[in-house]
Amino acid sequence: MVSAQLTRAVNERFSLFGGVRSSILAGSNPTVGLGALDDTLLSISEIQMGAQLNRALGRGGIGFIRGGIEGQWYSGFVDGDSEDLTLMGGFLSMGIMR
Repeated sequence: MVSAQLTRAVNERFSLFGGVRSSILAGSNPTVGLGALDDTLLSISEIQMGAQLNRALGRGGIGFIRGGIEGQWYSGFVDGDSEDLTLMGGFLSMGIMR
């Protein structure tokens, strides 16, 4: 897996962010009812961007709420066949940075 994320502070409480992530998985795929499918290769790529609202917490922490849009692309090669799936949608998350 390889990933990168950038965050740009607009002011003390508001930030913009973006990130990308890519993974490659290889192996066999034990599928129920079909037996084991050998030589499976799957790549997953994601891109994310949005805005973040920050709030200072006690003891040096920062609480945040993020909202934005994310796209995911799954591309697989199973026994010589290629299958792709693309997903896109909004997200809302929250957390604490320290």
